[in-house]
Amino acid sequence: MPVKKISRKKTYTIAALVFVAVIVVFLWRDLNLANRVGEIALPDIIVENIEIDREINGKRWKLISPRVEHKDGFFYGESLDITITETETKVTKIKALKGVFTRSNNDIQMTSADAVMTDQGKEYNLKAGEVEFEAAKELWRFSNSVMLTDGKLIIEGKGGSYDTVSGECVVTGGGVVTWKE
Repeated sequence: MPVKKISRKKTYTIAALVFVAVIVVFLWRDLNLANRVGEIALPDIIVENIEIDREINGKRWKLISPRVEHKDGFFYGESLDITITETETKVTKIKALKGVFTRSNNDIQMTSADAVMTDQGKEYNLKAGEVEFEAAKELWRFSNSVMLTDGKLIIEGKGGSYDTVSGECVVTGGGVVTWKE
């Protein structure tokens, strides 16, 4: 069966139609970008220089942040300063690079946290890569390297926890204890 040769005029016409079809497809895609914006998760609200006072388990919490976003029931904060006042003599101050606060259950997660707890004149310091507070159990969990000290005793480990109800402090994943006299 012989192959029929296509004339130049038909070849140019087919090439022009293919070119126009490609241009139309790209144009249609670009014009419909606005419809895809809804797929990007946007925060419900963004607040700058915010100060929040809450009572959690009978303790007064004060959270300060230069910028907080609220999205899907979570508060995402940058450069958090938290003060927890239990009594006049027991106060904990925490500074964290960033954090996530869950409004429904008062749980909080922090990154790069430094804390100082003052209790009846004694001072305890904490440094941890990650800190989580589970409000229902009043339990603090530390991970990604943790260091606790009272000035004389230094406890370091990979992780740990502190139960505020029992006062029990546990270091997990191996630890080093150093004390000075």
